[in-house]
Amino acid sequence: PSTVSPTPRWLGAELHIALQAVLQYYRLQGRAPPALNASAAEECVQLAVEWAHTMRRLNGLTPHTTTPALLVPDLDQATVRQVAAHAELELAPVSAMVGAAVALEIGKRFGHLAPVQQWLHLSALGV
Repeated sequence: PSTVSPTPRWLGAELHIALQAVLQYYRLQGRAPPALNASAAEECVQLAVEWAHTMRRLNGLTPHTTTPALLVPDLDQATVRQVAAHAELELAPVSAMVGAAVALEIGKRFGHLAPVQQWLHLSALGV
């Protein structure tokens, strides 16, 4: 069973923050966090906490903005750990989605399919 609920209120925001932490880890280390590596996952948690703190400070500095920075009330560190632990393994699901998008474009080109009129947010956490 998954440790992450499939539809918590802030899951989209937490996934975004977790992804920012993984990308920052990549910028610092030159590679994605190793699969199922606890120390790399903890480093990503710290990066996510720092990112969330920076966004909170940014909102404090710009109180009258109409588009505040992305925040979650309490960052679920388990979500960040899970994203970091599996970041290196995301290639297969991403490849499947890219293949599906290419197939859709080919179908549209030959008039067999209609364009998709929505956005797609891929998260392999629920799989």
